[in-house]
Amino acid sequence: MPTDEILAARGMQLPSMCCLCNKDSETTNHLFLECQFSLALWNWLAAIINHRIDVSSLSTLWQVTSVGNCTRLTDGSSISDFEILKFFKIEIHQSRPAKIVEVLWSPTLNGWYKCNTGGTSMGNPGPAACAGVFRNYKGEFLGCFAKNLGIANAYLLKSWELL
Repeated sequence: MPTDEILAARGMQLPSMCCLCNKDSETTNHLFLECQFSLALWNWLAAIINHRIDVSSLSTLWQVTSVGNCTRLTDGSSISDFEILKFFKIEIHQSRPAKIVEVLWSPTLNGWYKCNTGGTSMGNPGPAACAGVFRNYKGEFLGCFAKNLGIANAYLLKSWELL
């Protein structure tokens, strides 16, 4: 934003005065955090959306203003995020549901044991884990395991599944 402060830093010589309050120099901090007009505007917005707006720093203010820039809310989203989006009639884009895959288990031969294993990672490489379940020929549960593999690639993940 070309405030007087930024224009002066670029070499422009001009007297600086906030165009909203005519009291202080026009700086980014003043325009967003200190100007009485801006503070009244933030208070008005907070009352409308029924949400406290922290104007102690630009970074905390940015967190509030960035809610509308991300309409795909996540597990970390708070109810106040939903309230802000609802008030401004911003459509929330729901995440796609997890794909459910049917897995059929078939028993082994009499006297045999079966170990079903699987693994997954979030990226390649990425955080990875594997697990397995042991059952007898009747399908009775005998035991299981799960292992966090840390950061792993697909090759390492498949190797752990086989072990």
